Amino acid sequence: MQQFFIKVFIITALSTVGLVIVVLIRKPIDLSVRQITTQKDTLFSVSDTGKVYVKPDTAQVTLAVIKEGKKVTDVQKDLNTVNNAVLKALKDQGIEEKYIKTVNYSIYPNYRYEQSSGRSIIDGYRAESRLEVKIKDFDKLNKVIDSATTAGANEVGTVNFTVDERDQFVAEARSQAIRKAKTKAEAISKETGVMLGKIVDVQVAEGEGGTQPPVPLYGGYGGVADVKSSTEISTGENAITVSVTLIYEIQ
Repeated sequence: MQQFFIKVFIITALSTVGLVIVVLIRKPIDLSVRQITTQKDTLFSVSDTGKVYVKPDTAQVTLAVIKEGKKVTDVQKDLNTVNNAVLKALKDQGIEEKYIKTVNYSIYPNYRYEQSSGRSIIDGYRAESRLEVKIKDFDKLNKVIDSATTAGANEVGTVNFTVDERDQFVAEARSQAIRKAKTKAEAISKETGVMLGKIVDVQVAEGEGGTQPPVPLYGGYGGVADVKSSTEISTGENAITVSVTLIYEIQ
């Protein structure tokens, strides 16, 4: 009887130990954060910039029609009449409709302070319509703006010269940046002994800037300069830049 009790105790104990072992083996193994950090430490990045100089192909100018009056209906009517006249003048100068865009149309009240009541009261209305116009033929720039102001546009913004057809120049600048970045990476690798692996990521950013600042041709609301007396416009060149960052694995 005593021997039977000992055998049962031993079997039970072994079964319990086995259960503990199974539980320990089946418990999920947590991933170590250090492994991720180590992986990041094996990356190497290098950056460079490509730049291409291009003569602008588009002049961009903002024209505005501004009207004021006591009645909102009268102000809106006057604005629409003059705005339509300006649009017609632009089209008569050969500006295609796709190069004319209304960027703002607004009507809002003017206020004045009334001393007796201590309040601001409505004292008429102001209406504005702003057109963004693209001009491809620079020789017609002054004539186009002259026609618009003659038709009633009473505010002309600065003229910005941009590159509209820029895809091929962006691609050229990007290729230049990649070549320079790879050359730089190879030089660093050679000088430091760091063995570079494959490129695992590429980051690209592009921009455009002119060597010629925007040209202010005319005054604001209340006065427009004489177009015929304006000086000759020099468009300069625009620099299209692309910055590239190459990220390598380190072997």
